[in-house]
Amino acid sequence: TKNSVNIKEMDYTNLYGREYGLIQSREVPDDYKAKIIEWLYLNSNDIVLEIGCGAGNLLKFLRKYSPKTIGMDINKTIIKIANNPKTVAGDITNPPFPPSTFDKTLSLHTLEHVKDLKKALQKLDLISKEGSLSFHAFPAEILRGVGAFNEAWALTGNPIKAFFLARKLHIHKLNPKKISDLIKGSNW
Repeated sequence: TKNSVNIKEMDYTNLYGREYGLIQSREVPDDYKAKIIEWLYLNSNDIVLEIGCGAGNLLKFLRKYSPKTIGMDINKTIIKIANNPKTVAGDITNPPFPPSTFDKTLSLHTLEHVKDLKKALQKLDLISKEGSLSFHAFPAEILRGVGAFNEAWALTGNPIKAFFLARKLHIHKLNPKKISDLIKGSNW
């Protein structure tokens, strides 16, 4: 199709370009918002980091509770297009923040995309203050990539290509035990 992506030419750095960022720009469901409030205890003094903020659809909601919320996304193009204040283009494996910056951190359907997840969680630990809270949602997938299939199909216009692209997009099939194993030895 006219807007399809040539997945043979794609690499990790351009998987998350303009088209993917626009597809991902949608409202965050209310049940996610409720869990964030319930589990993170957001307050006006918190410095919060949303990892994988995309166009910043959740940031406005978070800033009602914690005005010092910062959004970060690896997709430089969508950060620029969204023109959302207090957002930065950055990679969680090399975040542009000094140690012990954040009281709370969160990501929604982001960790499964991170190539070096152990390093990302170590860096997240480093930029978080002692005693901080962190909330991360990831898809419960029977087969790695299933949760990214619809976006991949929209990008490729072809269900076969979409299957392979979805597996490139979701690098990890995550579950609570896998995350627990990855954060052993950290402050979490």
